[in-house]
Amino acid sequence: MKKNVLAFILVAVTIFSLVCCEKKKQKVVVNKDNAKIITYDYLLSLVGKTKLPKMTYAYSVDELVEVSDYKGLVTDESDSISVSDDEVAAFLAERDLEYAVREVRNEGKVEEGDILLVNIEGTQDGNPIGESLVNYEYKLGGNMIDELDERLVGVKVGETFDMPSSFSEDYSNKEYAGKNVNFTIKVVGVVTYTYPEKNEEFYEKMASDHDEKDMYTDSASFENYVRNKILNKKVDEYKANLYKEAWEKVLANTNIKEVPEFDYESAYSQMHDKLESMYISDGTGYENLDDYLKSLGYEKNSDELSKEAAQRYVKEKLCTLYIAKNEKITISEEEYNECVLKFAVSYGFADINAFLDAIGDARYTFLLERYYEVLYNKVRKLILE
Repeated sequence: MKKNVLAFILVAVTIFSLVCCEKKKQKVVVNKDNAKIITYDYLLSLVGKTKLPKMTYAYSVDELVEVSDYKGLVTDESDSISVSDDEVAAFLAERDLEYAVREVRNEGKVEEGDILLVNIEGTQDGNPIGESLVNYEYKLGGNMIDELDERLVGVKVGETFDMPSSFSEDYSNKEYAGKNVNFTIKVVGVVTYTYPEKNEEFYEKMASDHDEKDMYTDSASFENYVRNKILNKKVDEYKANLYKEAWEKVLANTNIKEVPEFDYESAYSQMHDKLESMYISDGTGYENLDDYLKSLGYEKNSDELSKEAAQRYVKEKLCTLYIAKNEKITISEEEYNECVLKFAVSYGFADINAFLDAIGDARYTFLLERYYEVLYNKVRKLILE
């Protein structure tokens, strides 16, 4: 009897062990349909599995996209950019004007070189042409209209006169090309500007006003500062355009093998929501969103625009991930935290963890997007370099 009991227990334990082992072996396979979070393998490797839910599915970047070439597609010639004396002079004149005392004289006669306040109205066959100019500052000898300069000299302040003229045959507006026109001009006043003495105190005040403290102390250092300021702006604009040119060439060399639906649908929805928001806030008077978009000059409807934006987003993202993976670009915790902190501060949070707690489960998608943002900027820099 004891043998039978022992045999039964032994069989029961064996069966239980087999069942337990079988249960352990039956792991849930994560796929696109049951995943809580969907991302890409390279992003996942950077973020780390411990920061994401267990039910995270990752697409293989290499299976989705291929970039045939992304190096040496443009040539950086920013070293050849220069600043002319005229550009510096124009900036100095504009800055001087900020500190000038402006006065208007309402009597006397117009003399050569005067700056005038004038009202100008154009008519053709008695009908107004465009909008009239009111209290418009016009400088005689400023290389604008020689005929008008000659006519204004000697005119009394307050006087109104007519100046017949005609549009050239090749005038851009065909409605008026080759036709006669009459300009009615009134001299409202003569403008004079008085400029302050440019001493150390003046430059100190100007530097403080424009958040340029310790950048200059006199006319020579200020002119040098202005020249460098203009140069840096021109270089930045040049490099921004150079990057756009390079990036378009990179995208042209990008072949999408498979479109990840989760990113495509998300980008489509975001674009469509953006268009809807525009319509709701500004589209009163139009029956629907597409009519509103037509009024703004869009040839494509909201669905087409959303599809186009989604396709562009997916292509750029896959291209970025391919290059980052190929170049083994990494992201430090400091770089990630700096990116997140900008968002947290913009929403009124001084602490990253408090911000992440506030957005709840959305933190996972947010986390991945911030890693991608840092990665995108690094790839952008790589393309430029």
